[in-house]
Amino acid sequence: MDTRNYTDYVSCFTSRLPNGTKVADEFLRLTFEPGNLLVAYQGLCTLDIETLRPNVRCLLSTAEVRQCYKDFYIEVDRVINKEKKQKLARHVLEEFACNASISRYNCETTIYGACNKTAGEIMKDFFYASVPRKCQNLFGVTSRYTAIFNSSVENLANQFTLILVLTISFLKSFYS
Repeated sequence: MDTRNYTDYVSCFTSRLPNGTKVADEFLRLTFEPGNLLVAYQGLCTLDIETLRPNVRCLLSTAEVRQCYKDFYIEVDRVINKEKKQKLARHVLEEFACNASISRYNCETTIYGACNKTAGEIMKDFFYASVPRKCQNLFGVTSRYTAIFNSSVENLANQFTLILVLTISFLKSFYS
């Protein structure tokens, strides 16, 4: 199995997110962990993509999901405004961001389950695997992807982070 596509995506996301200037980037920095996103994609791509594939059209065309996104973006703005106005501690902002993310994922997977119950469960596993461990623990959400792939991907993520740090250090010294 070729894992290159999703590892490249996570690599790109990891390198670009710290410098992002959009509100969404500010929010994502509160909930992004490369290892968890790798687990989510590894699970989806190796276990469930063929089961999900026949349901993609329904998942993508379900209009009710738009309300999930609208509610989520309202919460994103609230979290970022709290960060800017109230200067709350990072861990408090992370909890708000976790709550907003989990609420969105619950909303989406409920709707996706109407397309196909199995597709809804697959998406729930994907979404819940992608959030930080503290979000998973705080809100009691679990993913079979995390249970299956976490230890091997943690090692990959550590290697990934080391390579990224070394590359950035090299580039900084090269261009200085």
